[in-house]
Amino acid sequence: SGFSKQDYIRADAYLHQTAALSGTGVYPAQNISDLEKAIASIVDELHNEYSVGYYPRGPVQEKERRIEVRTRFPQLIVRARTSYSIDPSGALARIPGSGNSISQLSGNPIGATPSRSEAPNPAPEQNARWICKGVDTPMDFVVVKEAFVSRCPKSNRVKDDTNAWFIRKPERSEVVCKGFIAWRGREMAGAPIPAGYVVTSEDLSAVCSKSNDPKIVNNAWKIQIPTGRTTVCKGFPIPRGYVSAGETTAQGCPAKITETNAWIIRPKS
Repeated sequence: SGFSKQDYIRADAYLHQTAALSGTGVYPAQNISDLEKAIASIVDELHNEYSVGYYPRGPVQEKERRIEVRTRFPQLIVRARTSYSIDPSGALARIPGSGNSISQLSGNPIGATPSRSEAPNPAPEQNARWICKGVDTPMDFVVVKEAFVSRCPKSNRVKDDTNAWFIRKPERSEVVCKGFIAWRGREMAGAPIPAGYVVTSEDLSAVCSKSNDPKIVNNAWKIQIPTGRTTVCKGFPIPRGYVSAGETTAQGCPAKITETNAWIIRPKS
């Protein structure tokens, strides 16, 4: 929504990751005057796009194959996907998120609390599943716990071994992880807040990873779908159909530079 600085950090990370996974580049436009240059660059890339294919020499045994395209000319840059999955028929298909989504896991992942065993991954309806940490989490899901999964890339955060999120469709009210990740040397809360939900306070959860900043004690948010007049924390989008009816101070919301740290919202009349 572009509502806060955090939204733009998340969007920037998402665009770069999407571009890398799809084998293309990012053409930023800081303002309207940059659009013409960005569009011209996209058109130029599309005019220099090629499809490359090959037939394996024999039956393919592995479920995933890495393919790298190189050029002998140093002045040229190749942008291409490197990971593909292979179905039993031998046909090639792109891996969603370049293998970032885990549909099934063998064994129980080690949770944020090692003594707590995790339940098997409930997949056929895909309403709940483990995924590797990243900014491409579906925006209509919430992160309810974090863990270490051997099939996911190693965590790039110090003092944090968790590298996977358990996501599911949210109930009307939830306690969700902030999902701290490192991006360009900075720590950010990478877990999404679904559209239509509001943050009513912060919380401390034993199944969510903690911040490396000692000043940030809470690692989770309490979210809900507003019903009528509701006090919500500042810094998050106000759902459609609601307007601000005033400002206040809420004990569970993050402190702000101003005296008030929360809004009172109500349905539009």
